[in-house]
Amino acid sequence: MAGQRISGVSGPGFRFCLAVMAMLAVILSPARGIASAQTANPVAASATPAVAADIRVAAGPEIAALYDEGSFLAAAALAEKKTDAPSLAMAARALTASVLTRQQSPESYRKRVERAVAAADRAILANPRQIEAYLQLAAALGLKARLVGPLAGARQGLAGRARDAAAMAVRLDASLPWGYAFLGIWNVEVVNAGGPVGARLLGANLKEGLRHMESALQRNAPDPVVGHQIALALAGHDAKRHRVLIGRALTAALAAPADDFFERAIRRRAEELAAVLKRENKAELREFLKAQNSLN
Repeated sequence: MAGQRISGVSGPGFRFCLAVMAMLAVILSPARGIASAQTANPVAASATPAVAADIRVAAGPEIAALYDEGSFLAAAALAEKKTDAPSLAMAARALTASVLTRQQSPESYRKRVERAVAAADRAILANPRQIEAYLQLAAALGLKARLVGPLAGARQGLAGRARDAAAMAVRLDASLPWGYAFLGIWNVEVVNAGGPVGARLLGANLKEGLRHMESALQRNAPDPVVGHQIALALAGHDAKRHRVLIGRALTAALAAPADDFFERAIRRRAEELAAVLKRENKAELREFLKAQNSLN
């Protein structure tokens, strides 16, 4: 959801595996982790919420420069040595970005995602009002669910934690788009993958998902990530039915400035998605979405 900016909104989006895992998680494992983090540091709880550009400044120019040029693993290694919430949130962001951009390294995707989860958790402990940390936690948990598979993900309660992290970001600052985008994508893809039964198990709802997506787009995200992720999720559900909202999301993604390596990579993907949708070839769209969603 990268706010991700990965969120990101970050994050980073959830895919079929995560949606299936999420349904199992409701039955087998309660959400955990967020509640304890909220009260872990009463002093830090009064701090001003911070997100996006704020944490880049706070993490320092060296970390920011490495991230901006796409040296994600170097940025993460430097940021992980620190103990402040902005640096640790940047570490999580850089690690998830390295996975989402398919950067090759001797270290596996799974190991990098584990490090991202740990960094985000540490950031929340350092400051329970650090919005970017919750967004990065949601993104990292979503990636972890895709990598470990539905059964292991269910045992670890990954889906519940990811959803709760995004919801916490919204509660901390309802003016920001990234938490809404994550929650919207989560609802749409659970409905898409699980059907009525799966949606009821999780409390997912298509109308709710679309409402969250509208909220995200109305908040004018200053990067291409939110629009691209929303368009990708809606295209996977029903490209024809959601063509108006997909069009708005892609317009927003392509109009936003791409200020660093990761944002430029996401905007290229938005351009590719727009081109595929324009050709209105269902088989081509299906293969395109499959390739986009794969971490192999």
